[in-house]
Amino acid sequence: MEILRYFDFITNYQINITILALFIIALLVGLLFYYYTNDIKPALITFLSVALAPILTGLILIFLHQVFGNAPTEKHIIIMWSTLFINILNLGILASKYAIEVIKKDFDIDYVTRYHFKSTLNLFILIILTIGTVSIFMSEEMQIILLSILGISSVVIWFNHLIARFLLKEK
Repeated sequence: MEILRYFDFITNYQINITILALFIIALLVGLLFYYYTNDIKPALITFLSVALAPILTGLILIFLHQVFGNAPTEKHIIIMWSTLFINILNLGILASKYAIEVIKKDFDIDYVTRYHFKSTLNLFILIILTIGTVSIFMSEEMQIILLSILGISSVVIWFNHLIARFLLKEK
């Protein structure tokens, strides 16, 4: 009985430390984008998006455990890191285009959002093709992980685009 309480403590400790670390990463990335663009709106988009990715990952892991009986293992860490990489790549495209265009005299936010839409669509197609190609050669467990990466990454990058359209409107 004492051993089970110890494992529960370790599990809760690991979950709390992971949540704290991801919150700090979201805050640091948001501050970095604020420093880069000198505007609070891209930083807010970044913070919301980076904070959304771990929440979706946790929900997907719970879903996988309930439906397929797959207990999260070390292999499932790739979901979080891949999603974070794809998310920061998409946000970097948005922030860099915004920072370049905002210093021009004829600044047009619609051009930035159209450019970000094209980039998001290209990234989405790249993710689908890459995961589709790689999943042919993987085991069933890795295929489930890759499909999780596809689903979470797709939701996050399209969330980035929608929130950017909403927050980055003409003044």
